Amino acid sequence: MGCNEIQQVLDGYYDGELDLIKSLDIERHLKSCENCTAILNNYKILHNIMRDKSFYCIAPAELKSKIAPALPKMENKPAYGINNILNWRNASFVLAILVIISFFLPINLRNNFRDEDLTAQVVNSHLRSLVNDNLTDVLSSDKHTVKPWFNGKINFSPPVLDLAGRGFPLTGGRIDYINNQQAAVLVYRYNKHIINLYISANANFSDSNPGIYSRSGYNIIHWKKHGMEFWAVSDVNLEQLKRFNEEFERNR
Repeated sequence: MGCNEIQQVLDGYYDGELDLIKSLDIERHLKSCENCTAILNNYKILHNIMRDKSFYCIAPAELKSKIAPALPKMENKPAYGINNILNWRNASFVLAILVIISFFLPINLRNNFRDEDLTAQVVNSHLRSLVNDNLTDVLSSDKHTVKPWFNGKINFSPPVLDLAGRGFPLTGGRIDYINNQQAAVLVYRYNKHIINLYISANANFSDSNPGIYSRSGYNIIHWKKHGMEFWAVSDVNLEQLKRFNEEFERNR
């Protein structure tokens, strides 16, 4: 199969709609074709962006008043029949059970849910920075330029390290939002790969060992240290991202 034929069915391949033989042909082609691989990666990026709720907005109320007259009228039914009452009772019972379960849910499970949600936010933010070419607000490899830039823009002082001698040169920094709070983002490179390091601060954070996640083809390492929370995300292989985590903590 040539590039033209491959590119016509890449979306079906990504969605798992092709038969096994054609999928194997495409996989063999992708191993040696950078162009088709790049197109497939764009599918992945767009897929993740479309799932990002921050791209959606609520329709204004006046839109409803314009559309409603054009819709077919529904048959009028009693608002408070016995079925409605039972349904409300069932719904209230289910809601009460959910509240009780969430109250007694083990703390470690609650933390897992939180980490999963934040992992998705971090990866989506990483993708947006790549697609929108919005990696840095301050472009510099000098930590003495990047660190002061955050002064007055966020309410804590993030550790900014020069790791060029360790193979991870600093590119710059920016401010983003994770969990509806400001986060400092330090941008590093490893060869041609981008590593976004998200940092937020909270005096209640207790130290934790690095947790490793993988989502949508990206590796993520998450840890907490000295009242700060860190998320390193990149498409670099996991071993190099682990080394980045180790070098960052070793040189703090």
